[in-house]
Amino acid sequence: MHQGVAMHTDYSCRTCKRTDLSVEQMKKYKFLLTRKKGICKPCHSNYTKINTRIKKAEKSPEDTLSCNCCDSVFSKYQTGSSTQKNGNKKLRTYCPFCKSEEIDKF
Repeated sequence: MHQGVAMHTDYSCRTCKRTDLSVEQMKKYKFLLTRKKGICKPCHSNYTKINTRIKKAEKSPEDTLSCNCCDSVFSKYQTGSSTQKNGNKKLRTYCPFCKSEEIDKF
């Protein structure tokens, strides 16, 4: 084996249950190398995004909606260049993630 080359032994993700991951694909944790189990980088990124949205929603629930289909949390106002030009805040009528119209207040 060459020096400086990481071994590509199989690591597993606790979240998505994949078992064919390399050490480079895993979020670095204290016992990752010994246990060969942890959270892969995509799952960790998604987990962080969702928790950030939930914390923001808890601070201002009046400006937040949730989807009944995919359980996503998002702002009740649409964003984008067309809404910024007008200066008007446009209310959402559907989930930006799954496009469902079954949305409620947070």
